Amino acid sequence: MSAPLNNQVGRQLVTRRPPQFDGYIVVGGTWKPQNLLANEPSENEDEEVFHYSFRGPGQKVTCQLMQQASPPVTDLQPSQVITEVATDENPNPGTWLILKADPINFGKRKLIFDMEMVQHDALDATETS
Repeated sequence: MSAPLNNQVGRQLVTRRPPQFDGYIVVGGTWKPQNLLANEPSENEDEEVFHYSFRGPGQKVTCQLMQQASPPVTDLQPSQVITEVATDENPNPGTWLILKADPINFGKRKLIFDMEMVQHDALDATETS
């Protein structure tokens, strides 16, 4: 008897799913977040680092998104804001600013966007012009 899909056999390991977006699907294995927290060392008179300051919380992510035909959605564009869908795993969905959205896979193949997005606490994604 075979085990159902998505089960683990052996020692349990941590798994984490990428966010979900309405009208778009994250291509498996392409969600790659990068923490944008910057650090700045402070040196004393002997040029020894005695202190670090951390600032700029946020994330940058690269991924590929497949565009669904239903519900009909528009092509993704830089400067567009996209919001995650609330799920049990992600009850507080975040908002992402699109920096890059290059379409790939033309012809009869599914349309995929090669994406780069950022998310910052200080970024007010509701203000667009």
